[in-house]
Amino acid sequence: MIRETGIVRETAPGRVWVETRQQSSCSHCEARDSCPSGAVAGLREGATCRIEIRTDEPLRPGDQVEIGLPEEALVRGAVTQYLLPLAGLVAGAVTGAHNGWPEGVQLLSALAGMGVGLMLVRRLQSQSPRATNLEPRILRRC
Repeated sequence: MIRETGIVRETAPGRVWVETRQQSSCSHCEARDSCPSGAVAGLREGATCRIEIRTDEPLRPGDQVEIGLPEEALVRGAVTQYLLPLAGLVAGAVTGAHNGWPEGVQLLSALAGMGVGLMLVRRLQSQSPRATNLEPRILRRC
């Protein structure tokens, strides 16, 4: 379970909006000053993220809560969002190369494959019912 602390900013029947601060592990790394990733992470450090969570708990704006997200949700989301378009891109490129098409056409074929992968992601997300065990949830009030 991935855990994060946030503050309830808004409530509605059956749901709340929790705001969290984005943190990077780079701030604890000894090489952060000489690392390009540390410089990029420093730009986003302290930015906020607003998350809608379904809950029946009686929470009010200003309450501090701990939210959790199952690791499975993160892995499933990453596979869906990144792997399917990438697989489409590679399949399109391989198809173009296998058929001996000119490089420009191979590039268009690869982009078309990525587009198909992105459409597949969108279709999967719109057709699948929201799995409540994969959504973020309120673990406790702090």
